Amino acid sequence: MADYQYAIGTTADNLQNLEDDLEIPPPHPAPYREWASTYDGGDGKTHGDGWPSVVWNWDILRAAHLAALRTYCSGKSASVYIKTLKPDLTTYGTYSAILHWPEDFTYRTGRAVLNFSIQFTHLEEVT
Repeated sequence: MADYQYAIGTTADNLQNLEDDLEIPPPHPAPYREWASTYDGGDGKTHGDGWPSVVWNWDILRAAHLAALRTYCSGKSASVYIKTLKPDLTTYGTYSAILHWPEDFTYRTGRAVLNFSIQFTHLEEVT
């Protein structure tokens, strides 16, 4: 049984747990960003604007892990569903999201990649 509940899928009803189903180690907890950007308004208050996002980070991933994640995003980005930590960093929520495949990482066929991150934007919680 997985220690963490991180999961990914093509539908909300068909999520695969990273640890149990895909044999991928859990990502490091990354801050859940409630807004894409913030700005100071004319009223003196700070305002948030845009969609929530989250980043999954790993220190190292093997080739098999990358291949498993790549099945969800064959191009630069894809619509997916994820289960990830909520802003309270103690409970998990299921979200529709856009997965953005990273541009800046070094990978050699059959070897591991270091410092790998996947960004999920346009998070919308589903029930």
